[in-house]
Amino acid sequence: MQTKLTLRIEDQLIRRAKAWAELQGVSLSGTVAAFFARLPENTESLELSPWTRHLAGAAAGDGVTPSNGELRDDHLRHLEEKHR
Repeated sequence: MQTKLTLRIEDQLIRRAKAWAELQGVSLSGTVAAFFARLPENTESLELSPWTRHLAGAAAGDGVTPSNGELRDDHLRHLEEKHR
């Protein structure tokens, strides 16, 4: 069963994504679905790529890269606060 998903994304990014998808000969929905399909089913053992870990450390501002568990826990706290 397919379900509609609404995303809020900057207009410029949407235009770029649509242009890329058209050049690839694929739909934007198909591209997003393919990305989601590559996500691991078990998020408990999710390992971040070195690049993502680097970005997370840079975003922290203190130069210390948080562990996967710390990032997951922080994200879960964010979601809990957001959906109260």
